[in-house]
Amino acid sequence: MKTPQNSRSTQLSVKNTQLAKKPSGKRVGAYGNTPGRVNKQAPVNKSRLKGYLTTLGAIAILMATGGVLVGGIWLGIVLMVNPNAVVWLNRFLPEWTRIPIDAISPPKTLATIEDEVRKSGLIPGETQSLN
Repeated sequence: MKTPQNSRSTQLSVKNTQLAKKPSGKRVGAYGNTPGRVNKQAPVNKSRLKGYLTTLGAIAILMATGGVLVGGIWLGIVLMVNPNAVVWLNRFLPEWTRIPIDAISPPKTLATIEDEVRKSGLIPGETQSLN
């Protein structure tokens, strides 16, 4: 009757009979090659270089994406606050997407606005403070 110990010792003896020793003292398999447990190391320089390039590429992509995102947010805020501030962008845009430029006029005082409203035949309302 076979026991787990007997079958293990049988496997070891079979393995030992398939391995022979070279005159140099190294063990060799039945077909003249080395046993299966030999660690073959890949060239270190290529794998490290590939790892560095992959990391560098990922960092570059993240930085470019962040730059585009921040630039878009900045441009949106500037367009909301002062639409005439980004007139320089018109030279890069095609004809059909140009930003319309309003005539530059200084801000008007409340009294001037009320006078314009009266001249147009309307009645100005009471001013309310936003505080």
